[in-house]
Amino acid sequence: MRRPRDRRWIMRAIILSGVAFIATTAVLALACPAHELADMEDE
Repeated sequence: MRRPRDRRWIMRAIILSGVAFIATTAVLALACPAHELADMEDE
């Protein structure tokens, strides 16, 4: 027996994880200036 709720929760979990990842990336980007990250990558 299939439960339609399972797919909805899986999609929500994927969306929430994606939003959390984007939010974390945005916070890190604001905390560390882009030029500093670029300098670290060059070295």
